Amino acid sequence: MAGKTCHINSSKADEIRKSVGIGDNEARRLVNYREEHGGFRTLDDLMNVPGFAPDTVEKLKRDCDLD
Repeated sequence: MAGKTCHINSSKADEIRKSVGIGDNEARRLVNYREEHGGFRTLDDLMNVPGFAPDTVEKLKRDCDLD
């Protein structure tokens, strides 16, 4: 996916935070969830991360890809 600023299944929390503009706690929750449950299969799976609001998921879907 051209133009995406982060890769949900491989980026570190700090990289996600900086490239997408979400908070440090949100970025850490995403990475912790990924480490506990394995990589995300679709960007819609981000809704399963505890505490993620729909607007956070939409921001991630806009700016990130899976790899």
